[in-house]
Amino acid sequence: MRVFGISILTIAAYLFAFAGISMAVEPTKGSVKAASSHFVNNIGWASQTGFRNAETRVQKAIVSKALGAVGRSSGQSVTSSSGWLTDTADGDGARMRRAIEIYAGWVYAQPSQYNLTQIKARMNSAFSGSAYDSLRRQKLVDRIVEVVNAAVRRNAYRAPRNDNETLALLGVRAQCLEWAMTTAISSGGLAKGYNAAGVSNPTEFRPGMGLYKNDRSHSMIIVDIRWDARGNPVEFKVAESNFKAGSTGSWINPAGAAPWERTVTVRSGLSLSGLKVIDFERR
Repeated sequence: MRVFGISILTIAAYLFAFAGISMAVEPTKGSVKAASSHFVNNIGWASQTGFRNAETRVQKAIVSKALGAVGRSSGQSVTSSSGWLTDTADGDGARMRRAIEIYAGWVYAQPSQYNLTQIKARMNSAFSGSAYDSLRRQKLVDRIVEVVNAAVRRNAYRAPRNDNETLALLGVRAQCLEWAMTTAISSGGLAKGYNAAGVSNPTEFRPGMGLYKNDRSHSMIIVDIRWDARGNPVEFKVAESNFKAGSTGSWINPAGAAPWERTVTVRSGLSLSGLKVIDFERR
């Protein structure tokens, strides 16, 4: 049948298409409209929904660098005026160099009247006054023996003259705050230490920001945020250095893995309790 020169089938097709368009643009409960004019569900992880995900160039670069580092070394530790501490802080660098000097001197003075056990005892005494306990001091002594022997075999041993050369000789990797700050800086962000003010408005939290403990004991980088239907952040996914113990067991000063075994790991399940969010771009 034809109505005003148009077939019934043609009219039906137009009506069906119109109804499909209407359904496509009708937002569902708990949804928000994205900038691309598509509707996405805001409940869940920002990386999956696009809701309050990393927005700026710096935030995106930080997330990319952090995730790219997972499973790898946290990088060679270096001293800096930017605000992080290294394992040579509080006089430990000088103590390490004294222990290194004792051992290297013994190696190059062979034959010696002292045996290795006696030399290790002297090396251990070089850490007097350090916050390291007896177990960690012994592990540092063993590490010095290992790296000096390797350097001597390659005819490449050079006595370290400062903290950075000491960190390099021992292969000390970046602690949590050094890794977080250098990741932010290398991505175009600002150096933000534990004294930095936290972001007060939770709706402004984004992946690519820092997540620091209020007690200054640990720092992380947010790589994803899970939001609820009301737009509240309910879970953080983070990348971090020096969270888990290494193969030589746990460490102290600071807690975590042995300094030469630190790696970057990722985990979720964190809430904001006891933590603050750090914007690496806000001055």
